[in-house]
Amino acid sequence: MVSQTIRTGPSNRITYKFIYGDFASKRNLYFVDFKHFNTMRVPVVIPSFNEGYQNISYYRRSTSDSYAQAFLGYQSPYLALKYLPFLSNRIWQENLQFAFLKTQGYKPYYEVGYFISQIGVVGGIGIFASFEGSQFHSLSVKLSLFIPGLE
Repeated sequence: MVSQTIRTGPSNRITYKFIYGDFASKRNLYFVDFKHFNTMRVPVVIPSFNEGYQNISYYRRSTSDSYAQAFLGYQSPYLALKYLPFLSNRIWQENLQFAFLKTQGYKPYYEVGYFISQIGVVGGIGIFASFEGSQFHSLSVKLSLFIPGLE
């Protein structure tokens, strides 16, 4: 696993995480031993949309073989909405997110998303589109809630 956060300004940052995994021995593996990925199919997530897959089924990509994951995010107070005069004084953060998953026997899975975080102190809202190979898979709108102690 390789991960890093790069600050590109006082409130701007780029984060990335790359993960590759495999099993040393594939004999006598049961489903509970497989690699299961962080999927968030529910419409409300706690606490954030980061480092998870918003539109993929819970166990569809679970694997006993090699896998590769990538997460890339960009956060800034000024991406799009805050350039509108009536929203310019809000303190939220705007985020762009990209997630990738490759497992044996499946086409690569991609997600792209835009979300607003730190709306007040309670959470955020986002929209996410996913693709399997070059085919559109699904679109979702989700809420996130921040509950102190559950980070």
